[in-house]
Amino acid sequence: MDDADWGSNDYLTETNREMEDPFLAMAIHSLASVSPRMLNWEQQMKQILDWAVEYRADAVLEMIQFCDEPRGFRHPLLGDYLSANGIRYLSVERDYPFSSQGQLKTRVEVLLEMLSSREKTGGIR
Repeated sequence: MDDADWGSNDYLTETNREMEDPFLAMAIHSLASVSPRMLNWEQQMKQILDWAVEYRADAVLEMIQFCDEPRGFRHPLLGDYLSANGIRYLSVERDYPFSSQGQLKTRVEVLLEMLSSREKTGGIR
């Protein structure tokens, strides 16, 4: 699942099937879709938690693109919100090209180890 600006969120709702021209229906749907960055933070956090619960996710990995201020400012609140609801959270700021793949790999491995150790000890989500 992703919450990218024009990712899954844009495709979870249907276009207007009543329109005769399907291309026009898709264009109108695309133009009416709102980037997650334009929603208020409470809506964003609730949507991410709802997806985590719906898809039975054990953790949320947020990969904030360098200079994405809205997500950069939101991430401490999102981390606290998800943690309060029993969902592990890791936020990683990344450059435009994936130049720091080694660092990203290490951080994701730590997240997976935390999830694995929780399973072994019978931790509750």
